[in-house]
Amino acid sequence: MTIDKIRKLRNASPFRPFELITNDGGVVKIERSFAIALAPNGLSVAGYDPIGRSFYFNLDQLSGLRLARNRRVNRNGGR
Repeated sequence: MTIDKIRKLRNASPFRPFELITNDGGVVKIERSFAIALAPNGLSVAGYDPIGRSFYFNLDQLSGLRLARNRRVNRNGGR
């Protein structure tokens, strides 16, 4: 995992939600670009998931990235 791959997704225009995959199979969804911060030294990331839980990972704790699947919205505006 490199910080450049995360930076590319975070800075994409338009932004598309993505997920961080941890070495133990955990998934952290990033729904907004400002929800994740990249360390200046390029060795870690931190931020908040969609329900407000904070996270911090060294890059060696992450196994991958993927674009998040789109949520379906019903006709009444619910999810």
